[in-house]
Amino acid sequence: MKRLIIVIMLSIPLALSAQTTYKESLQKIYDNYLKKQGFTTVEISKDMLTAMGVEDGIDSMTAISTEDVVALPQFCEDVLVYLSQLKQLMSFVNDGKRVQICASPGRTTLSIFTQADTSAVLITLTGSDIKIETATSMFGGEKSGKR
Repeated sequence: MKRLIIVIMLSIPLALSAQTTYKESLQKIYDNYLKKQGFTTVEISKDMLTAMGVEDGIDSMTAISTEDVVALPQFCEDVLVYLSQLKQLMSFVNDGKRVQICASPGRTTLSIFTQADTSAVLITLTGSDIKIETATSMFGGEKSGKR
């Protein structure tokens, strides 16, 4: 019984650190690429999202893209490490473009990564319990009336 309690107590910090790891990986990507030559970034605040009619749990959106073929491999590697810490909701390949959609526990972060031979885009939505239909409607999909 003592061993079980000790194992549980030792596991708690590991579980807590795993939850923050994806946030740290995402912050590393932003820190490394946000203002780097060859990258384009867009940050949209909650106020702007609300003005655009987006209100379902999304607080901010950040997009980072590049067509810099020299920087592309490292950027993709960093993003894939980050995405590996999230739950993959969907992935597909279309016309040579690979798309992955991943979410954090509780859907407080939703990331969409598109990768092609000469370009890549990471779009990250943050908020509280992000609704998938809201996210897809932001990118041209139809928003259903179901909640």
